[in-house]
Amino acid sequence: MYLSRQRYEEIKEIVFFLYRDYGIKTVPIDFEDLADKMGIILVPYSSLKKDQKKKFLTLSKDGFSNLNKKEKCYYIYYNDDVAWQRVRFTIMHEIGHIVLGHSEYSEKNEAEANFFSRSALAPVCLLMKWEISELEDVVSTFDISYEAAKYICGNLEKRKLSNNKDFADYELKMINLFE
Repeated sequence: MYLSRQRYEEIKEIVFFLYRDYGIKTVPIDFEDLADKMGIILVPYSSLKKDQKKKFLTLSKDGFSNLNKKEKCYYIYYNDDVAWQRVRFTIMHEIGHIVLGHSEYSEKNEAEANFFSRSALAPVCLLMKWEISELEDVVSTFDISYEAAKYICGNLEKRKLSNNKDFADYELKMINLFE
């Protein structure tokens, strides 16, 4: 599912404000530090009892977030028996759901959380500023999977082809934050 150009820009700007507000300014992004600063509790599936782990794997093979209304905090449960880069993507995806205010499943919400995760883990404006365009360099600099890096590199190429090389105000601020 594709989102509107305006929504893509809104999500990238939300990522900037999130990083600014929580003092995130190094790559690869430390999602554990971010979650901690946000008061989100991360729970790996491997820490669960066998029957609960089985139940959670049935709910999601990757992970999910849940608001504990009694404790007034979010939990992100995630499968830690997958590649590390998948764990990183999943947790940022779930942080995306939380930050974007998603409370129910929809294709649109999943598309937004996926875009949030990719944009949060490897902001295209940083790739442009640091002149990173090779797939291997994107993977190693941002500690993301090849699949995510291909998507990010595709966005970078689309942006270059559209001659949209000027940075938005929030992108300039993002670049300054990481320098």
